[in-house]
Amino acid sequence: MDVIKSDQNKLIFLKGIGYLTFSKIILVILSFLFTYVCANYLGPDRYGVFNYTLGLIITIPGFMGIDSITSAMTRFLSEKRSRAVFKRLLLISLAIVFPVMFFLLFLSDLISLTIGKNITFLIQVISPVVVFVPLHDILHAVLGSFKRFKNMATYHILQKLISLGLVMILFFGFNMGIEGLIITTLISYSAIVVIMLINVKKLPFKDYSEGVGKKRAGKFITLSYINNTLKQFGSWIFMFIYGAFLSPFELGYAMLADKATIILGNIRDSVSQTLYPVISEFADDKKRVERYVSASIKMTILTAILTTVIVIIFGQMVIDILFEGFSQTYPIALLITIASIFDFRAIIILFTAKERMDLCILNRIITFMSYLIGGWLLILNFGTIGYGLTILLVSFSSALVLALIAKKQGFNIDYVIRLRDIKESYFLIRRALRKRDDEATLK
Repeated sequence: MDVIKSDQNKLIFLKGIGYLTFSKIILVILSFLFTYVCANYLGPDRYGVFNYTLGLIITIPGFMGIDSITSAMTRFLSEKRSRAVFKRLLLISLAIVFPVMFFLLFLSDLISLTIGKNITFLIQVISPVVVFVPLHDILHAVLGSFKRFKNMATYHILQKLISLGLVMILFFGFNMGIEGLIITTLISYSAIVVIMLINVKKLPFKDYSEGVGKKRAGKFITLSYINNTLKQFGSWIFMFIYGAFLSPFELGYAMLADKATIILGNIRDSVSQTLYPVISEFADDKKRVERYVSASIKMTILTAILTTVIVIIFGQMVIDILFEGFSQTYPIALLITIASIFDFRAIIILFTAKERMDLCILNRIITFMSYLIGGWLLILNFGTIGYGLTILLVSFSSALVLALIAKKQGFNIDYVIRLRDIKESYFLIRRALRKRDDEATLK
């Protein structure tokens, strides 16, 4: 890993990783406690059905373009902090999410019938989450655009504290079942959205009228919409396949494996969350961008390998001791963890920052085909193991395609981890964590 030239963006990049990594460590603990309480209290069947339903409905706004708005928010606010751009994109987001909520209320029976699970009422009562989750992600993107990584870390922790405290009160104080988890999900997201919105309004936006050309923004959002729709469509087909062919108990095993690997992957995600807003400011500096992307991929691979080793050594033992009735979760979790080694989203961030969404679309087509082939062939033949194998297939094929596209486009990305890379990452992040928070620098 080449030493990144010392400058303001380097300090912001490292401090961002430092803040988010520290928060993710706390989140790992809080998320583990939350998952432990919910999984053991509800059991595999109810836990699986709830998380499956939640995952199913929060992908729907993606079909309507909400992820494109999030990408545009980060891309253009990092470059030009126009208040007009923020307000316009926020209004478009609201115009998307509210119709989606009413769509779920009226078509919940059809969705339930299609996948063969009696989840009509669950879809209806949890439908407001399709408003709060996208708004949470958009406001999170705005904070990232202004390099408010410390605030992002704080809100992550606060939301998980609200969730953990509330679910314990509702489960053990009021003896609620799955309805307690529904209430917790809705309150935690809505509360944190309100808090974030209040603080986002205080950000130093610029008051000029436009800031981003309509033609440029329109092209970016249109291509981003196609890209994200392909992503969501592939995910949805995959979810319909395993929702239809896995039993509620098998869904529980798969959903716990997902949650466990997401918890362990929280630290790894700090790198990508910091990378996008930082390189968006100097996307035309090819060599500089290559160094940042190479460094990010290496950090991601390294943490994924360490996570895989932890799962191999301790995974089965932890599941058997802490999660009664979830013993079949281990092989699925191991496959999903191995898949995280091929998480090359830093290259997607590079293409997005360069506004080359056409390159992202090529990758999404491959991902879509992998979901389709893996879902039908692997889940039908191998059940829950097929679920993990499909995710591994999708991750590997996506990483391979991204690496080939990046090379063909002339980007010199270094994927090889050397001993000096490990030492440099350790000392740079440690230095960033020790730096006092200089608000002037963050601005």
